[in-house]
Amino acid sequence: MRIAYLVTDLQRGGTPLRLARQARLLTGAGVEMLVGCLAPRGPVSDDLEQAGVATFACGATRAWHLGALRRLRETLADWRPDLLHCTLTHANVAGRVVARPMNLPVIGGTATIEVERPLHGWLERMTIARDTAHTVGAACVRDHVARRYHYPAGRIAVIPPLIETSPHPTRGEARAALGIAADTFLAVWIGRCDPVKRLEWLLPVAGRLGSAGRVAVIGDGPEREPMRRQIERHDLSERFLLPGWQVAPQAWRAAADVLLCPSLTEGVPNAVLEALAIGCPVVASDIPSHRELAAGSDGLLLADDPGVFAERVAAVRDDVDLRQHLGVAGRAWAERTLRPERTREALLGLYGRVLDGTWPGEQASSP
Repeated sequence: MRIAYLVTDLQRGGTPLRLARQARLLTGAGVEMLVGCLAPRGPVSDDLEQAGVATFACGATRAWHLGALRRLRETLADWRPDLLHCTLTHANVAGRVVARPMNLPVIGGTATIEVERPLHGWLERMTIARDTAHTVGAACVRDHVARRYHYPAGRIAVIPPLIETSPHPTRGEARAALGIAADTFLAVWIGRCDPVKRLEWLLPVAGRLGSAGRVAVIGDGPEREPMRRQIERHDLSERFLLPGWQVAPQAWRAAADVLLCPSLTEGVPNAVLEALAIGCPVVASDIPSHRELAAGSDGLLLADDPGVFAERVAAVRDDVDLRQHLGVAGRAWAERTLRPERTREALLGLYGRVLDGTWPGEQASSP
């Protein structure tokens, strides 16, 4: 089986990192993988090639770059995959436009419940009928795709999430390596610094924790510099740690007392899953994807505004029993749920049924 993946870019962010993990997982199962992006090469391209996974880049420097579409077509014609699996709107649309005229099955993918870009929704609605199947990471995202894009729910596959499983140091080892005192309450945010992540919600957290607490922002992106300026303007520099992107953030997760996720929209956030897996409590925004996770695991506390969000973090700090309960419950849920074989079997089963023409079987109607 030869499978090509296409994503908008291969920068370090949730979706590219998740696809890279999937590609490595499938390569280990004997699948020939090719992973590419519409944009120029990114750091995840290098990571994949070091792991023995072939990559390509179409070199797009703007939203709709005809030269990139031509390079995509040439790459697919040369490599001859059995199917193309795309994720995120620009990649979905490009794949549908380029691959379907080549009689190449296309699987689209939606990573998040996106509400902030109306144009993306319109583009998906206009082209999604070309998908043979569509993948999401959570039931709430499936319902969003069916409702907003008018796509049959029975053709949408929910693929179990796959997380980073590298060994973590102990809390003491991590804090010693990072220079963080044992009695400092450490709240950690990990991700790509984009507007949708609502980093401004971290400011009240730092204020509520006081001088004995620290908020670490682990990541890079367009909102990192505006965030730094806000921190300085509110005279909170001593309460924030801004180390930037970390290739291996395991030490920060292990050192954390709580993981923060105040996003406006999410799909299945890697940072939250990885925190739950090591028993780190999570305080998250009250959005559909977080509610779905909270329904399965008692490892999360939800909040619907910045003030309540800060209160929830303070509650985790002040209540040792609550912190312990959240950690134990999150780890137990992750051990039951986040198993690589579930992801591998779901992907291979989907690809096999698409290629033999039996997907989706009994088709459900869209809402």
